[in-house]
Amino acid sequence: MFVIVLKVFAIAFGVLLALWAAARAFRSSRELNRRIREFKAEQEERERSGQPIDPYAALAELGLDRERRR
Repeated sequence: MFVIVLKVFAIAFGVLLALWAAARAFRSSRELNRRIREFKAEQEERERSGQPIDPYAALAELGLDRERRR
């Protein structure tokens, strides 16, 4: 009887873990999509204003943004 209860709890824990991982992946995907839209908008604005586009500076800025959130 104890083994059956233990298996049920293990399955429930596995399901909860899978749901948590899926929710985290979904949130991460939404955040990434938001950042991509912001980046594209910034790039379009720079193109319209005639400023040179420096991809290395943009990459460094994204890295700093990521470090700030940690």
